[in-house]
Amino acid sequence: MNWFLRFSKRNKNKFKYSFSFLSVILLSFVLYKFYKMGILTNEKALSDFLGDWYFIAPIIFISIRLLVSFVPFLPNMFLIIVGFSVFGTIKGAIYNYISSVLAALADFFLVKIFGYKVLKTTFSEDKMKKYKKQINQSQKRFNRFLFITNSIPLAPSNFFCMIAALTSLPIKRFINIILVSKFPETLIIGLVLKYFESLLRSFL
Repeated sequence: MNWFLRFSKRNKNKFKYSFSFLSVILLSFVLYKFYKMGILTNEKALSDFLGDWYFIAPIIFISIRLLVSFVPFLPNMFLIIVGFSVFGTIKGAIYNYISSVLAALADFFLVKIFGYKVLKTTFSEDKMKKYKKQINQSQKRFNRFLFITNSIPLAPSNFFCMIAALTSLPIKRFINIILVSKFPETLIIGLVLKYFESLLRSFL
């Protein structure tokens, strides 16, 4: 048993990346099947597929978004696009906003409850060193940086939400930052997708 524990510890990163890679393959396969059925591009197709259980579709989507946010390399942005594509601009924006806020809160409270080990398990030491400058700045500047990273699509917001739990940032202040910052992030993504949708239609 001890040899297995030592082996697991030495190969922790390999296990983590292998799990992430297999998760990407599995999720990609499932999403491809759903795409072929029209579920990822048409709300009516999704409604027909779920039947009387369609009311749980937003819950399923939000739950998947939450799960993906904790697993490195999984295509979170792709799921955001799916949300807009399936549910439309308004409902897609609402569900994406809710899931983004919940994911940020989950990141924060996981580290708040279980400590630094959650951060070490999720991210590599290289990434910690990469953002060392932002981590070691004053609380006021860190709060500003936290707001910016959560406002901009594709920024490493989940990493800094976890880091925030190790600072002196009050919980109420963190929640306020997330509630406000996730709004422009969702709006930017929605507008960009709307622009490219219109651009694509002009060529068809």
